[in-house]
Amino acid sequence: MKKILFLLFVVATFSVQAQEFHFGGGLALGTKSGINLDSEDGIGIGFGINAFTEYSFTEKISVNGGFTYFIPSKADIMMGLEMKLTAYQIVADAHYNFLEGDFGLYGLAGLNFSSAGVTVSDDKGKSESTSDSKVGLDLGVGAAYNVLFGELKYDTAMEQIQFTVGVKF
Repeated sequence: MKKILFLLFVVATFSVQAQEFHFGGGLALGTKSGINLDSEDGIGIGFGINAFTEYSFTEKISVNGGFTYFIPSKADIMMGLEMKLTAYQIVADAHYNFLEGDFGLYGLAGLNFSSAGVTVSDDKGKSESTSDSKVGLDLGVGAAYNVLFGELKYDTAMEQIQFTVGVKF
């Protein structure tokens, strides 16, 4: 039994050395994650925070799971009425690294679950809310320099372009 446990320990040790876990976070900008009453559809740029983990299978291929929370945006829509938009995304992306080292360049594709909600409230405390959730695709590119990274991708669920910058450890 001790020999089997020792063999499992040795295999697990070498397996962990071959693959890498990373984690990080950053700031996100989504083209349709906020309120802009001057636009035709009332939707505009929104800002969010992002956290993720990444698992590298090889030097070329990794998977990324993350969460982006967009900071709620508010707007006064008419006398005594306020609208508030909240949104978040859960993503699972695959990365293919074209360049590795201090400077990296990668393509990404994956799935996301996006949820957004709108609440309209009056100055008397009454409010009405509606929300919607969708599953969509992500397609984009990213670049990294040491611990810094930046990504630009299109998200089909929210039908937006999203730009994220941050750090990865």
